[in-house]
Amino acid sequence: MFGTDSSFMAGYIAGESADEFSKSIADGALMFTRHQRVEITQGDLNALHARIRNAEATAIDNYNNANDWMALAQSLQRDVATLKSRLRDMDSVTRERDALLKFLSVAGHVLRAHGAGKADRPEFDELRDFALDIAYKHLKGQLYEGLGDHPEKLARFSKLWDALD
Repeated sequence: MFGTDSSFMAGYIAGESADEFSKSIADGALMFTRHQRVEITQGDLNALHARIRNAEATAIDNYNNANDWMALAQSLQRDVATLKSRLRDMDSVTRERDALLKFLSVAGHVLRAHGAGKADRPEFDELRDFALDIAYKHLKGQLYEGLGDHPEKLARFSKLWDALD
C-alpha cells in the first residue's frame, strides 16, 4: 500500500522537515540582505512575460519610428543644402542684374546728357568712360558692385552725375 508504510512516512516527514529547514536558512540570509521572500504564481509569471513582450514590441516600434525620423531629418538636410545652393545662384543672378541696372542707369544718364548737348563737357567723357568700364567688367564676367566701398570715387561720380543733370 502506498503511503501507509512507516518508512515512507518517516522519509516524507524528514523531507518536509529538511524543506522547512532550508526555508528558515534562506529566510535568515534574506533578513541580513534586507530582502523578502516572495511567492510567484504561474499567472504572475505569464503576466510578466506578456509585459515583456509588450515592452519589446514598443521598443521595436520606437526604434523603427526613430529610423523614420532620422531618414526624414537627413532628407530635410539635403533639401536645405539644395535650397542654399539655389539661393547662392539666385544671389549671383541678383547681383548681376543689379550691376546691369547700374550700367543702364549710368548709360541712360550719359545718353540724356548727349541729347541735351552736353557731350562737349569734360564730365561727359569721364562719366561715359565710367559707364564703359562697367560694361567691360561685365563682358569679362566681373560684376560691378558699386562704389559703396570707395567714398572718393562715389563723391566724384556724384559730381559728374550732377554736372550733367
